[in-house]
Amino acid sequence: MNKKMNSLKMKLTIGVGITFLAMIVTLTTFSVIGMNQLFVVPVQRVVPALLTVPVNSVTPEFQDLEDSIHMQDTIDATVINTAINSAQVQFNILALISMVLIGCLGTGLTYLFIKKTVKPLDSFSKEIAMIDEKGMNEPPHIETSITEIQQLSDSFDKMLERLNQSFENQKRFSTAAAHELKTPLAIIKANMDVLEMDSAADIKEYQATLDITKRQVERMRELIDNLFLVSSSESYEFNDKVSIVKLIENLVSDMEFKLKEKDIRISIDCEDKVIIGNETMLSRAIANLLDNSIKYCAHSQPMIKIYSENNQGYQLIVEDNGIGISEEDIPNIFEAFYRADKSRSRKIAGSGLGLAITKDIIEAHQGKITISSVLNEGTKIIIEFD
Repeated sequence: MNKKMNSLKMKLTIGVGITFLAMIVTLTTFSVIGMNQLFVVPVQRVVPALLTVPVNSVTPEFQDLEDSIHMQDTIDATVINTAINSAQVQFNILALISMVLIGCLGTGLTYLFIKKTVKPLDSFSKEIAMIDEKGMNEPPHIETSITEIQQLSDSFDKMLERLNQSFENQKRFSTAAAHELKTPLAIIKANMDVLEMDSAADIKEYQATLDITKRQVERMRELIDNLFLVSSSESYEFNDKVSIVKLIENLVSDMEFKLKEKDIRISIDCEDKVIIGNETMLSRAIANLLDNSIKYCAHSQPMIKIYSENNQGYQLIVEDNGIGISEEDIPNIFEAFYRADKSRSRKIAGSGLGLAITKDIIEAHQGKITISSVLNEGTKIIIEFD
């Protein structure tokens, strides 16, 4: 009973009913008072006066009324007053009964109207209650002529679609993370098993196994660090004044050994821009881009260009002439653990989180990152800041 009383239908009905009843009571009260003031009281005052008017004082205009009133000299004004009072009581009772009946009828019709109006909400609520994780692919939807309810249904469908996409991304992320952690562990275990079965293993075999183990442990450490960065990026403070040119020069200096090792030429032609943000995160984001350009550089005359443009905002561009990315891989390239051309990428060390982390960092700094690439020709990545 209490649940029904708390329903939207009952609350609206009670609210409208009370308002409707108050209007009827007010209208009825003013009607009764108005009848008394405009009809009963004046008549009660006039009739006794008419009964006592002398014959010679009546004007010709009231002659007929005088003749009618004085047909019986014994008429008493009390009788007339009694009749008027009786009529007044009957009118008040009739007004009260009418008020109650109209109030009940109006409240009942209000309830039926509201019940019909919110019926789509009842259906929508029941469908929502039946949704579980597996049923998110079939969002509830209602068709109604009420604009607000239709908008609510459409908004809920869109929210459910985004939530479902988020769950799917989370599942893929967890699966990929487990796979990335499982691979180095499997390599370590396989080498340990081989070494264990070889009773005549020498120091070189032990050293080779140790080197493999170190590489795989380092790979897991890097993966875990990246996972931690993805999950905790929101806790960083964004109050550093970061010079883009200085940041790039420091990164290129740190990567000088890698650049020389692969004989990569690099050119820098950037206008400086100071960004308020987190220097460590921005350094990590741009370092990921440079690291990818170095990893996937061309076999002959490798080159990386870093430059800026001012086209409706500041644009930092990192361009290389590396192996490139196929057109079908570009839409997914910023997803965690996604690797274009997995047969080639697996030969190159990496966790598959670099571009995903870079995208999160740039967006956390109110920026935007886009990529264009041609397979076997090169890749261009554009970072835009306001």
